[in-house]
Amino acid sequence: MYLDHYSLSRLPFQMTPDASFFFESPGHKRALLTMIYGLSKGEGFVVVTGAVGAGKTTLIERLLVSDHIADAITARINTTQLGSENLLHLIAYNLNLSQVGETKAAALRDLREHLFQVRARGKRVLLIVDEVQNLSQEALEEMRMLSNFQAESSALLQILLVGQPEFRERLAGPGCEQIRQRVVASYHLSPLVHDDTKQYVEHRLRASGWSGSNLFSDRALDRVARVSGGVPRRINRLCDRCLLYGYLENRLYLDAADVDAVVAEMRNEALEGAPGAEPDVIAAQPPEDVTGHLAPQHPAGSGEAAPVQLNGAANGANGHGDTDAGHGGHSYADLEQTVATLQREVAAYKTKLNRIVSLVAREQRRLQETTAGSGSEGA
Repeated sequence: MYLDHYSLSRLPFQMTPDASFFFESPGHKRALLTMIYGLSKGEGFVVVTGAVGAGKTTLIERLLVSDHIADAITARINTTQLGSENLLHLIAYNLNLSQVGETKAAALRDLREHLFQVRARGKRVLLIVDEVQNLSQEALEEMRMLSNFQAESSALLQILLVGQPEFRERLAGPGCEQIRQRVVASYHLSPLVHDDTKQYVEHRLRASGWSGSNLFSDRALDRVARVSGGVPRRINRLCDRCLLYGYLENRLYLDAADVDAVVAEMRNEALEGAPGAEPDVIAAQPPEDVTGHLAPQHPAGSGEAAPVQLNGAANGANGHGDTDAGHGGHSYADLEQTVATLQREVAAYKTKLNRIVSLVAREQRRLQETTAGSGSEGA
């Protein structure tokens, strides 16, 4: 609606993750390099966590279009509220296995055989599990068993686990000791700091064809940073509404008062938290490595190993605690996350239903062939 008004070629603040909009803030760049470093080892688990809307999925999209995993066949799972057997079948489906045994033992056998075939072709398999915090302990243990598959001295499968901060707490617990020992690299993605929030907004505008003078004043961007808490998804939602507001008001320059007016509208529509619900900070502070934070101590590519620290409970990465917990301003983001999870579950159930229908049809054909054969013998 407002593209022509601002001379833009595409929507700059869309909600759908898009690798072409990837913004290399220090935190996001460090997270990407940590993933690349961990995946270069070709074994074990790589763990990335972050608050709702922090940019984890966009990070995955950026990784998938890079050359760093060009030799990998990837299977990506977004629905994790499954039992272990269903999880195995979903992994097989995403790896395009045509037939998989119905029992757990048969499914594991078929998956292992497929992994061997992939390795024989000079490829490797990367399993990406998003929303891993929803995975049951039984299914998580199944992941660990899959990571044990190996040919001679090399692993047949590597697993990237991506999820929300609560997974860090779970991973630090006594029930995940064996998985912790297999984590080769990890990182916690924090919200953007104040200056990065400004650059993020301008980056997305430029990536959408904007080439004019500033659309947002410095004070307006200060407001965006404060209200959003530096969370990219909340920045996108707020800035998109600001651009719509400017279009409706026939403005090409937005100041702090305009942002305040949009925030008031969104709060009336229950799209933002009630006044006073926002954290009393401009934005998050620069991320720092802390004990128990699961962050590597050396930059990827430095030639030094990046040890994983897992000897304590997870803490907030920015000194203010996790921004998606305990703040009413994040309730809408939580609702979005719930809706997205339900949509993925529905898609997974449809997939399973189609598989069942296929199995029933195959069984019917087999019975028909058996019946036909018996009739011929009787004649």
